[in-house]
Amino acid sequence: MADQVGLVAKALNATMAASDEVGLLPFFRLQFLRTHVAEIHHTKLPSLLAHHQVRKPAEEALAQAGNGRGFIEVLIIIISNARNDADLRLSAIICLKRTMHRHWRPRRADQYTLADDEKAGLKRFLLGHMEEPEKRVAVQLAVVVADIARREWPGSWDELFPSLMATAHSVTTA
Repeated sequence: MADQVGLVAKALNATMAASDEVGLLPFFRLQFLRTHVAEIHHTKLPSLLAHHQVRKPAEEALAQAGNGRGFIEVLIIIISNARNDADLRLSAIICLKRTMHRHWRPRRADQYTLADDEKAGLKRFLLGHMEEPEKRVAVQLAVVVADIARREWPGSWDELFPSLMATAHSVTTA
């Protein structure tokens, strides 16, 4: 477990440094991220383990963390750092999908709803990561794009298809 904590600390430092380098953090709330990214990283790693006694509490903790503002941003930072382990990034995308399904337009009025700026930040991230090199991560990101497109396009996501077309054009000319 000490080795895992060390790996988490290294991944966290690399994630925060890479996010600062690419200018991903300006539209996120830095204070939340600085205090909670390590906790999410530490909680996510055990959730990847196969043993039920470790996985179940980690999944419950992640579900609880998803009930508040800032969780989407933390997941985006983990996903966007290609230096993170592919399984960690994939797990973050799965958490992102679950959180999005629960909180994009919740059925109950007393449930947390993603704020418009959180939704906009997620859309910007997705459009900026259309050329993900890790296939499993790319497939799951495409699923998230499709889910949001069903909910938001055309009324609230006008830039979706121009961005998709630009990406397709750049891939075919490269």
